[in-house]
Amino acid sequence: MVITLFSEKKTNENLKIQALSLSTENDPEAEHLLLDLWPVLKGDTLLARMMEIELFERSHFNDISAYLNTNYFDGYWGNFNINIYLCRQGQLLKVGQGENNFEDCYAFFDERIAKDGHLLTGTDFYFIDNQGARPYYIGRLFFNNPANISNGLFIELYGDINVFQRGIPNCCWIKDSMVTPT
Repeated sequence: MVITLFSEKKTNENLKIQALSLSTENDPEAEHLLLDLWPVLKGDTLLARMMEIELFERSHFNDISAYLNTNYFDGYWGNFNINIYLCRQGQLLKVGQGENNFEDCYAFFDERIAKDGHLLTGTDFYFIDNQGARPYYIGRLFFNNPANISNGLFIELYGDINVFQRGIPNCCWIKDSMVTPT
């Protein structure tokens, strides 16, 4: 009786550990979609024209976010929180609380990718293995504006723990996270 009781307890603990490790792994469906999405996103001439701006304003952010939401991040992406960041090379990004918490936008994302990122082959999307128990990806695209300054489009895809569904929802979330010039 004691052996049976402890064997069952050990089996339950092993199942919990296995479930946790599976929850921190990549999302194979999302990665498959990103592999298909990448060449289309990278070759999108309308998006490239939208990103040829010298200084991003709220309306540019709204237009680009709506365009990405409508054309690329619907359906399965409703299972993710999606954050869009627009910034030009050398621009500062407000990070965290406080008045003086600014970091270089490009360096901020490069550091995250260098620390925990695993490149999805054939794309510029990275699986971020931060042990957050949710799938987390960062994508980045760079465009030159007329002043020959690089503009960056950074896309964070973070698994939404409140949505455990397959299917095709009609919306996805884009956090209002436009970088404001300093």
